[in-house]
Amino acid sequence: MTRPDSLALNTLPKPQRQLYAHCACEGCNRTPRAFSRFCTKHARIFFRTRDPNGRAIRSSELTSQRLLAGVYLQRFADHPAVVAALGVIEGTLSDTLLPGAIRKQMQRLSIDGATPLGMLTEFLAVMGLQHSLPHSVNTDASWAFNVGNRVLRVCSPPSVTTANGKQIAGSIPARVSEAYGTHLRQTLGLFASQLWRHIQADIEAPQRAATDLSAALRAAPFGTR
Repeated sequence: MTRPDSLALNTLPKPQRQLYAHCACEGCNRTPRAFSRFCTKHARIFFRTRDPNGRAIRSSELTSQRLLAGVYLQRFADHPAVVAALGVIEGTLSDTLLPGAIRKQMQRLSIDGATPLGMLTEFLAVMGLQHSLPHSVNTDASWAFNVGNRVLRVCSPPSVTTANGKQIAGSIPARVSEAYGTHLRQTLGLFASQLWRHIQADIEAPQRAATDLSAALRAAPFGTR
């Protein structure tokens, strides 16, 4: 029996053309992967960091900011803003109105012994890096991801056993990190920015005093009347 022409291979409908001729990442001319705006490389980075040119900030990059945040949180432990900020963090650990994926991470942190102070310190450390080195990360979405990612990793996620028995580090979905980071920035962003401006002023105070002294001596050296 002869097959109808409508079923002949040369008459099958052609697949729909891709919307993007090139990767949507600026400056990249690679072909987008299927069902994505980005090429394989940038789609992988976007999946991990919410930015095709983004990156995940390493814990070691936050050492100095974490130390400073801890010192000033201790110094202002009784300040109403610090008490309120700790209350915000504590509230997220038990907030039943948060999306389910975030609540799951909050439950994990509660079980693993995460404290509001430790989580607030980590949040401030990332915000301190943004304050001092704003171009460390490219976009606002990637900053939100990094805030959430670092705070959710105050207690490392449990390792996962693969099918062949290999242990690999547990992961946190980037979308969950971004959503939680956005929530923290919206609720605690003003607190963080004011605290880091105060810290910067304290750090720069000795240099400003020395500069003022030098200017005063140049304007009126000793021995002049």
